Amino acid sequence: MSLELLIIPVVTILGMMGGQGMLGKTPRRYGVPMASLLVAIKKKKYKSLFFVIWMVLLSMGYGIDSKLAKVFKKDWIVRIAYGLLLSVPLIALGSWYGIVALPLAFSIRAGGFKIWKYDWLWEDFIRYLTLGVLVWLIVR
Repeated sequence: MSLELLIIPVVTILGMMGGQGMLGKTPRRYGVPMASLLVAIKKKKYKSLFFVIWMVLLSMGYGIDSKLAKVFKKDWIVRIAYGLLLSVPLIALGSWYGIVALPLAFSIRAGGFKIWKYDWLWEDFIRYLTLGVLVWLIVR
C-alpha cells in the first residue's frame, strides 16, 4: 500500500475523532490539514500549502452557533456553504471534484452508534472519507 493511499483512512479517522475525547476538535481542525500537507510535501507538491487554509475553515464549524449559521439561517444552506468553502483549497490545487462532493457530503444527516464511550457517526464517516479521497486524488 502506498503512503498516499494511507491519507484516506488517516483523514477519515482524524475527522471523526474531532469533538470526542480529551483532545477536543484538535484532530479535525489541525490533524486533517497537517496530515494532508505532510503527504503532499513528501510528494513535492508544494502548492499544497493551500491545505493550511483548512485549519481556519475546519475551526469555523457549521453548527447552530457558527458564523455561517448567523449568515445563512437554514441548516441545509449552512452545510452546503461549508462544503463549498472546504473545496476552495482543492480548487486552488486544480481539483474541482470537491465543489460537488463536499457540499453533498456535508449535507448528509445520518445516525450512528456508540463504541465504548465514543460515537461512530455515519455522517462524519462520509464527510471525512470524502475529504480523504479528495486529498488522495491530489497527492497520488
